[in-house]
Amino acid sequence: MSADNSDSNAKPKQPNVEIALLPEHDLPLNLEQRDILLAELSHWKLLERNKVELLQRVFIFETYSEALNFTYRLGEVSQQAGRYPTLITALQKVTVMWHTPDAGLLTANDIVLAKNTDKLFV
Repeated sequence: MSADNSDSNAKPKQPNVEIALLPEHDLPLNLEQRDILLAELSHWKLLERNKVELLQRVFIFETYSEALNFTYRLGEVSQQAGRYPTLITALQKVTVMWHTPDAGLLTANDIVLAKNTDKLFV
């Protein structure tokens, strides 16, 4: 697998990932809380689109089928959690974006979802 400094170079695995989200964690984080929790995430970027904060990470794979496999597995985990990231699969690259549109700002659940996305990689 190849990667640049903002992408994951980890190999995908087939973990049993279960995501436990709490409704109270869908409240917007204040700046201090956000900065503390963001420090726990490597390779994720905080972006703002249409006045909504979101977390984004780009994963690069050796083959297109590996990228599709990851997209499919993340879709299954997301379906179980009842949350749906924006996923862009292009050639060997998968861009994942987590956000809570109703909150507008980053939430603790967005952080949980990003961390669990990372668990799909060794």
